[in-house]
Amino acid sequence: MEPREAHMEDVAQHMADTDDPTVVQSITQAMEGIERTSRPPSPPTRPDSPANDHLPARLQLFTPAKNYGAVTEHTIFRSAFPQDRNLRFLECLNVKTVLCFVETEPTPAYVEYIQTYSITHKRIPILANKDGNVATTVDSICEALLTAMDIANYPLYIHCNQGCVIACMRNVQGWPMHEILQEYDTYASPKARPGDIEFITNIFKPVALLEYATKHGDFSHRPALKTLLSIKALTLEKLVEILGSEEGIESSDTSLRSAESKADSGIDLSGAAVDPSKVSDWLEKFEVVQATENAVMEGDVAAAEVSVMECEDVMSPPLAAGEHSFFASMA
Repeated sequence: MEPREAHMEDVAQHMADTDDPTVVQSITQAMEGIERTSRPPSPPTRPDSPANDHLPARLQLFTPAKNYGAVTEHTIFRSAFPQDRNLRFLECLNVKTVLCFVETEPTPAYVEYIQTYSITHKRIPILANKDGNVATTVDSICEALLTAMDIANYPLYIHCNQGCVIACMRNVQGWPMHEILQEYDTYASPKARPGDIEFITNIFKPVALLEYATKHGDFSHRPALKTLLSIKALTLEKLVEILGSEEGIESSDTSLRSAESKADSGIDLSGAAVDPSKVSDWLEKFEVVQATENAVMEGDVAAAEVSVMECEDVMSPPLAAGEHSFFASMA
């Protein structure tokens, strides 16, 4: 017997054993419309009954929010705006980041959940494409994608107005358009919007993500990526590959740092310093060494030197006389 089915059997048994008509009525309402067969997290699940909130804690069901689904198993989840009765379920996902696309304020219980589990909550307003009009902007989608596609934010939970965001992410990932629209319709039906379809099929172009990342991307947690973008050393494919890798994440990864040197800037970065040999290995891993060398030789690195020095000045001691920065040493 599946775990969920076993749990439902326990609830049914409790209902049979109790003489309290109020409890019987509450359990009956909570079980309304819930099938006894297990189902994967996608496609969208049915909404639960508010009566679940009034059951004793030991009988409450772990209920997903409306339109819940797994975008990527164990790492990215989607749904409508979570209600208080959905928070027990969210706790099971071990969410690290919540990405919200509407201005609606969370309830006190939702805020408490975010604070209790030290979850990063980020809001990027995505305008809805109502009445056949396109209100969603390419920049807002790109900003959302840089968060949604960065492994540093996983496990990630996104909610509200996420149809275009997920569809555009699939486009960047190379999905065929008919599969993108099929997935969109699975979650949007019966409220699929012509404006969404227009944006997904004709307005958004994957290359826009690279252009936005180069001009506006906040990669303070990925200093090497920030530098590579500033010297235009990356293709869209390489950007996506790096975002999907834990390599070079400042807050949790030490692959670009020396284990010995300490910062001399007064900023506490756990005593880590950029290790040029490790940076070189990192560039080689993502096959961008030649593009970086070309940028240096053509003089384009001058515009990026500020970014390079920001990275080195903050995370490593000042250069001694006769020493050169990493990029200068490549020239």
